[in-house]
Amino acid sequence: MSMKPTRELIKVSDKSQDSFLRAVQIARKTKDLSQLRQAQAFLLTCVHGMTVSEAASLLGISVNWVYKLRQDFLKGNLVLSRKASSSGGRRRENMTLAQENRFLHPYFQAAKNGEAIRVSEIKVALEEYLGRKVALSSVYNLLKRHKLMQIASKVTK
Repeated sequence: MSMKPTRELIKVSDKSQDSFLRAVQIARKTKDLSQLRQAQAFLLTCVHGMTVSEAASLLGISVNWVYKLRQDFLKGNLVLSRKASSSGGRRRENMTLAQENRFLHPYFQAAKNGEAIRVSEIKVALEEYLGRKVALSSVYNLLKRHKLMQIASKVTK
C-alpha cells in the first residue's frame, strides 16, 4: 500500500504546508541524489511520522545524517549538488591550460615544421620553467593532453 502525502498528514500551518509542498516538489523534480534524500528525510519523519531510525534505515544513511538533512531543509538550506563539491579535475596542476599552451607553442611550431620533438628536452625546459623537478610521466601527460604526441608522430612518419 503506497502512502500519498496529503495535507492531513502534516500539522496544518502555513509554514509546514510550505515545507511540505517544497519537499514534494524537490522529490519530484530533482535529479540530484543528495537533494532527493534531503526531501525524503523531511517527508518521512515530519510528514509520514517515521522515526529517525526508520528513515535512516530506509534511506541507507546514518541517524545523525537524517537529523542534519531534515534540519537544513527546515532552515531552507538545500544540500549542494554533488557535482559542485565533488573531487575531480586538475586540483594539482602545474600550470593552467593557457600557460601550458604558451609553454608548448614552440614545440607545436617545431612539430609542424617537421622537426623531431625530444621529450627529454621538454622535461628539462619544464623543470626550468617550474623551478623544480618534474616526473617524466607528467611531461608525457602534458603532451598527450595537448595532442602534441599525435602531431609529432604524424610528422615523423
